[in-house]
Amino acid sequence: MAFALVLNPKEGDFAINETDVLENVQEELDGAGWMPALIYKRNSLTLKNIIDANGLENVCVIFKEGVDFEQDSELETFLNMDKISTVVASNADTRASKRKLQSLGKAIIRLDENFHEQKRNVDYINLPEEQFTEEPFYFKEDKFAGFSDYTTLPKNFAEGGMLPYAIAIHFTFKPQQEMVYIRHFVSDSNLDQSNIQGKFAEAGRKAVAFFNNHPDYFRSSAITELENYICDGKYPGLGVLKKLSIKHHLQLISNILGEL
Repeated sequence: MAFALVLNPKEGDFAINETDVLENVQEELDGAGWMPALIYKRNSLTLKNIIDANGLENVCVIFKEGVDFEQDSELETFLNMDKISTVVASNADTRASKRKLQSLGKAIIRLDENFHEQKRNVDYINLPEEQFTEEPFYFKEDKFAGFSDYTTLPKNFAEGGMLPYAIAIHFTFKPQQEMVYIRHFVSDSNLDQSNIQGKFAEAGRKAVAFFNNHPDYFRSSAITELENYICDGKYPGLGVLKKLSIKHHLQLISNILGEL
């Protein structure tokens, strides 16, 4: 399966240290099927220099805030570059943007923010299971080359965090209908910040039980990993929980697309 690698990240260690992504992962990329991706933020000259300096082909350009041909006079010229093949845009589903991008002969991928972030983990208790996305079933019908989202995370990146009062674990699933849902599994003992491992076990057991009781909802290897942590009495940390949530979502989507 091909993957896209963002070469100019705006968050994280590579962005903070202004480190060359390609220089650090070139060995791992050798022989791998991958697509170079660049985040656009009215920086067409910078991106053109990156493309030319590295001899990049089949480039994907990502517009987190959407394409705006009216306000950005350099955008159309930039996107007309032959080396750019794909555009990912948050407003790709609007008629004007879609029409303009199609006229440039680029593959268009829509970008959606589907996760409804709450201020506190405990607030997810009040959320029922929600509709998350139907794009895996309809993107081809809507003339898109693909679809994308921020997985089970909000659009805005946040570095670090504090010791939580509640643990919330977010997993997507697919019932019989053509819709992906998301469910939030929250701990019960949420009055203070003590016993994080216990809170994790409370939330984790709910998630594992849910998928055990609904085997047709797709039980990914991430669910098995979560169950192993609980059985071993280990708390892997909030970062690992987010990774498991993302891993499950990607495996679910791959399963739906018949690629797993």
